[in-house]
Amino acid sequence: MTSTKAVAIITGASSGIGKATALLFAKNGYRLSLSGRNEVNLKQVADECIKFGLTNEQIVTTIGDVCEEKTLTSIVGHSIERFGQIDVLVSVNCAGIIDRGGAEDTSISVFDKLMDVNVRSLMRLTQLTIPHLEKTKGSIVNVSSISGICAVIFLSKEFPAVTYYCMSKAAVDKFTQCLAQELAPKGIRVNAVKFFALNRPYDLKIYLNYSPALIVTALHMRAYMSEEEYKDFCERGKAGHALGRCGTVEEVAIGILYLARDATFTTGELHKIDGGKENFNLIFSLLFNFELNYLSISTFLSSLSVLNKSPFGRNSTSNDYFMSAFLIFIRYAFLLFLTLRFIALNPEHESSPFLIFLHIRLLKSIKR
Repeated sequence: MTSTKAVAIITGASSGIGKATALLFAKNGYRLSLSGRNEVNLKQVADECIKFGLTNEQIVTTIGDVCEEKTLTSIVGHSIERFGQIDVLVSVNCAGIIDRGGAEDTSISVFDKLMDVNVRSLMRLTQLTIPHLEKTKGSIVNVSSISGICAVIFLSKEFPAVTYYCMSKAAVDKFTQCLAQELAPKGIRVNAVKFFALNRPYDLKIYLNYSPALIVTALHMRAYMSEEEYKDFCERGKAGHALGRCGTVEEVAIGILYLARDATFTTGELHKIDGGKENFNLIFSLLFNFELNYLSISTFLSSLSVLNKSPFGRNSTSNDYFMSAFLIFIRYAFLLFLTLRFIALNPEHESSPFLIFLHIRLLKSIKR
């Protein structure tokens, strides 16, 4: 079947980001090739797409595990057989997984599964679609994560260690950038969207002050979090975003559509959809883990009177002292900024653990 309408392959379409992307693309008139492991859910998604104006003939579905070669070849084969073309590939990373294991305790079987889903299947499906995307001068949008560049933000109670997940997403990022350069002469654009934590559908009127009619991902729930842990995580996560709330899968889907269709002069871009979380938390984490002696006020003050005990060693200069003072000023000014900003964004949570932690941190640092 041929048509002037563009064709998009969307994997992991039975839930979460994949589902939200399928619905948004359907609203915008794309013919769809959807895949997923849950046959019942995938059929429901296809039915919802039909409500947006598509016909049964404009949707094809493939049930299967993207780690299996036969599933990947079926996805591409069904797409070409039904539509005769492929214009957009929203990558297999919509079907991504996360695991709680650290460097020492992750088994080889878990590591292999993680890489198979998040990296290998992405690479293989891309290989299979490139010849068809070249004919249409199409676009690839990979779904990555902020964890690909900000592993430090995972060193917390909720994420004691997800080392190899971060590793897999870093691979997705570099694959996206290198592939963009390689395929540019063929007229194929390659980009990725990156995000962090997305909320679940609890009582969002209370927890997120946002519309309760949301379709959201349960990635962390599938990995290890209980409902109560995730609810608490999302509530506290609001303060970690510059916009003061968590994101939704619909907002991720908007970014995917933009890169696939509208960003015609953009390739190799790692497009962040994180409410400012990466910039906010990266600086926050670096400062709070920057425990060098020369940032101690007491060490710095004592060094002014005893030159051979200076924070930069016996051969320190006045420039060294100036730099030390400057770093101290930056650190504590930023801590004060975080405190005041948190109060402004969360006036009802003056006694929250996060704010108490900031206060204790300031007091302990000043007393050194």
